[in-house]
Order: sequence, then structure tokens, then C-alpha cells
Amino acid sequence: KKFGVLVVSMSTKRRYKEWPAKNEFECGGRLIHGPDRIYFWCSAAAVAIGGLLYWTVVIPEIVKGHELNEYWSIIHAPIFGVFWLFCITTHMIVAYTDPGIIPRQTPPKLDTDDPYLAALKAPPSQKDVTVNDHTFKVKWCPTCNVYRPPRAIHCGTCNCCVARFDHHCPYIGNCVGQNNYRFFLMFIFSTFLMSFFVLAHCVSFVGIRVNNMGWSSGFAENRGAFIVSWMVGLLSTIATVMVGALVFWTSYLISVGRTTYEKIKLEKQFTPNPFTRGFFGNWFYVCCPPQYPSYINPRYVIEDL
Repeated sequence: KKFGVLVVSMSTKRRYKEWPAKNEFECGGRLIHGPDRIYFWCSAAAVAIGGLLYWTVVIPEIVKGHELNEYWSIIHAPIFGVFWLFCITTHMIVAYTDPGIIPRQTPPKLDTDDPYLAALKAPPSQKDVTVNDHTFKVKWCPTCNVYRPPRAIHCGTCNCCVARFDHHCPYIGNCVGQNNYRFFLMFIFSTFLMSFFVLAHCVSFVGIRVNNMGWSSGFAENRGAFIVSWMVGLLSTIATVMVGALVFWTSYLISVGRTTYEKIKLEKQFTPNPFTRGFFGNWFYVCCPPQYPSYINPRYVIEDL
């Protein structure tokens, strides 16, 4: 008791310290990501190192050698820089943003230890929900103790339910869902444009130099830049093909108003599709979505007396 006020000693901790799922947190609970990080760091390294090699080795050689138009050889450098920084930024945002995790609830009290009675008193495994005059079943999640809202799915990798779940992407190390889907789109579209941009300039640089000087003389002019141009061009080719296919697939899904999970697993259940807004409506909804608040508060203080 101090100055007439009773002081109670208590230990405090943040909610993320007691997080029941497999998600991991950084910066005191401000950033969240999935448990798988290997492919994320590999993709991040490929974008960062590939861009750095192009910026420090290929661009100076293009400017010095005048293989391209004199003005374009200078202007294309800041254009690439914008693509590169935007790609890195969106990659980090989508990787460390809450995708729309639905908080776990307390298991319902069944007031019995008998497993048979518990099964009878447990919530029904499914119930009907109507969306746009379309009735379908939503399932009870025994792990999160909630009826999953329409389009929500329990992610096996993160072990939590995610609102409007699209898929779990190992290359961002996080789920793609309601809250970070637009950042995922920004990332894959910017990666595709950057890869194609770099590929076109590497092919132009090598092709024009070889045409003007021949293979031997062109290679001897600057062996390091020549080799790096081939390496970066090869990396850009792989990224352009793979990410380009992903961009095409994602664009198709947006146009028809489906998520990846729905297209692969639930297409028959959602036929006709109750969630589509039409071609232009679907694209507008994805590019300018409502600002959904995060359902979780990892930094909430839990007080233990």
C-alpha cells in the first residue's frame, strides 16, 4: 500500500506471446507471417540480388556502350528503379500483413465428460447460409471453434481460419486472403513487368553488341558485364514465364469472381457463382476493396494477476 492506494503486482504480456496458431510475429507483434520462410527468403534474395546486379553492372554498360538509344539508355534506369523498389516493397507488405485471420474462440462448454453426450451437444458440423439467393453450407471449425464465414477456409500451414481465403503462398510465406489480396496482385504484376523489362533490355544489349562486334570481341569488351547480362537475362526469362502464367491465371479468376481455392476445390458447390459482380465489378472490387479492419489484435495486453 503506497500513498493510500493499494498497488497490485501483476505480470503483463501481449496476446501474440500466447498465439495458439502457427503464425509467427515480428517487431513486438506488429508484423505477422506464416511458419514457412525458406521459399520467401529465396524469392526475396532473387529479386534483390538480380535487381542489384542489373543496376550496378548492366545499366552502366548499356549507358557507356550506347547499344540503345542515347536518351532511352539513361531514362530506362530510373524506370527500372521504380519497378524494382515497388516489387520489393509489395513483396514485404503482403508477406507481413494479416491476411484476414479469424480469431479462435473458446470451446463451447458441454458440461459432460461422456464422449457420446459431448458429441450430441456439440455444435452441428454444418449449417445453411444464403448469399444472393444461393444457399450453401458453412462448416464448423473444431480448431478455431467458429462457423467459418462464406469463402473462409482453415489454412493447414498456418493452422488458422482466413477470411476470403485464396491460397497459402510459400514464396511470400503467408496466406493470401481478404486483407492482403490487393498487395499480392501488386507484387505479381510488378514482378512480371520488371522481369519482362529487364529481359528485353538484356537481350537488346547482348544482341546489338554481338551484331556490332561479334561474339569474341563483344565478350572481350567487358567479360563481367557480358556474363552478368546472360545470368540476369536467364533469371528474368524464368520469372517472366512463371510469374506471367500466375498473372494470367489470377486475372482469369478475378474476371469470373472466384478465389484459387474455390476454383480448384469448390467450383461445383458454387455454381452458379453467388459472389461474382460481373467482369468490371469484380476488377473494381479487387483493385479498390473495402478497408476491412484486422480481426486480431496481437498487441492486446493480457493481464495475469
